[in-house]
Amino acid sequence: MIGGFFGPGSFAGAFPHEGDLYISAVYQLNERGQFSDPVPDTRGILLRKDDYAYIELFDVPTTGNPNP
Repeated sequence: MIGGFFGPGSFAGAFPHEGDLYISAVYQLNERGQFSDPVPDTRGILLRKDDYAYIELFDVPTTGNPNP
């Protein structure tokens, strides 16, 4: 399981690569599946549509730090 922030610099694929996602900010998850620290030295992650079964999305808080 991975955590990511689909924000500036992230992209979603379109035909003929629909379902592919590039997520620019990748985060470690703690034992409860909650966002933890950013993955050090990452430049993002490319997920092909065959790499995942589902994606869960969350709202970003509108106050404080804009990053997760």
